[in-house]
Amino acid sequence: MTINIASAAVSLLSLYYALRLSIIFRSGILQKSWRGIAIGIILVSIANLIFLARTIAMAEGTSQVLLYAGAMTAFMGGLFVLFGLRKEYRLWHDFAKEKEKPVTTEQKVQS
Repeated sequence: MTINIASAAVSLLSLYYALRLSIIFRSGILQKSWRGIAIGIILVSIANLIFLARTIAMAEGTSQVLLYAGAMTAFMGGLFVLFGLRKEYRLWHDFAKEKEKPVTTEQKVQS
């Protein structure tokens, strides 16, 4: 039972910080990637809470519905995190490529 309480606390804290991140990244270059990651973490945290509810409601017969709902929510959350991380990687990868480009004489003169 102690592990369930600790798991619920971690899930609620993850929900809190993911919501805060999604509010912070309302606009800007990093908005799309971090908002996707935050939504994914929110969904995974909700799935964890659904699985916790499933362990509590095991005797009532609703456990299969909760298992399916938790699995689908975790899957969707994982996809959001994956695509958000991919966008973040591409953003920084493109930024690194830009920095590696050699500076031409024209660019030096304009500076």
